[in-house]
Amino acid sequence: MSDTRATVETYLRAIGKHDIDTILNLTADPADWAVHGSPLVPWLGERSSHIQVSEFFHLLDTNLTPREFAVETVVVDGEEAVVLGEFRYLVNDTGREFHSTFALRLTVRDGKVVRYHMHEDSYAIHVAFEA
Repeated sequence: MSDTRATVETYLRAIGKHDIDTILNLTADPADWAVHGSPLVPWLGERSSHIQVSEFFHLLDTNLTPREFAVETVVVDGEEAVVLGEFRYLVNDTGREFHSTFALRLTVRDGKVVRYHMHEDSYAIHVAFEA
């Protein structure tokens, strides 16, 4: 369990810093990566390769300005982790903000994230992207 927690905590710090090299180093290739929602939102969807995961973060960085990202709790059970929190972002093209709580399911094997499933208010994100 401590290996899972350590990997998840390092992973979350890397996400907070937009440290793509560390994120990719801690992500299996292939990985089961999914953030479902509107096709209007460019980063949503399923990914599996390091190239696709890197693209995910590039799309976040070019489309959004972070306003708030807070992790409230991390629950670890064996190789599974659930991260609960909330975020607020500004959509650069529309000037609209969106806010959502989130639940992130991570599975860690051999020090690598093999599953990343983000659950968030994708409708709020969709609305913020509408012109």
